[in-house]
Amino acid sequence: MEIGKRLRETRERKGLSQQEVAEKLHVTRQSISRWETDKSCPDLENLVILGKLYQTSIDNLLEVEKEEGFSEHVEEKISVEDEKCVKQRERDWKEQGILFAIALVSCLFPPLGVIVPVVMLWKYRKEKIGLLLKLLCVICVLVSVYNCFITLNSWCGFFVQTDVTVID
Repeated sequence: MEIGKRLRETRERKGLSQQEVAEKLHVTRQSISRWETDKSCPDLENLVILGKLYQTSIDNLLEVEKEEGFSEHVEEKISVEDEKCVKQRERDWKEQGILFAIALVSCLFPPLGVIVPVVMLWKYRKEKIGLLLKLLCVICVLVSVYNCFITLNSWCGFFVQTDVTVID
């Protein structure tokens, strides 16, 4: 059914003339006639007033129905988008877990432990990686720097000279 025909039927059910409706809406009677013959449509403000005047909702005035195919399509689209978001979050968590594992393993090899977390932070600087992962990478770098210091000191004795005397 066309909008104009619904507007006319609703007006007639309420027992109002075009002139009465026009006066309440502060428009001309010809405007009401154009709306009811589908030559033009009322604007949103007038639709709201018509709904109040006819004591019905705008959905009923416009006879907006929930079409089965449409609602299923929308629900399907929403569920697909939700599923994509969930999968993206899962990928993000897995990727961050892998990155953290790489950073931790690199701490076992002091020079790599300095380089790998810094490279990871640089590579993912524009992407959303968790604050926790960034903090852990910084901690890995600090631990690796400390490990480098200890390793170099034990190999070369650069920083601290220790004199060990054996007492018999």
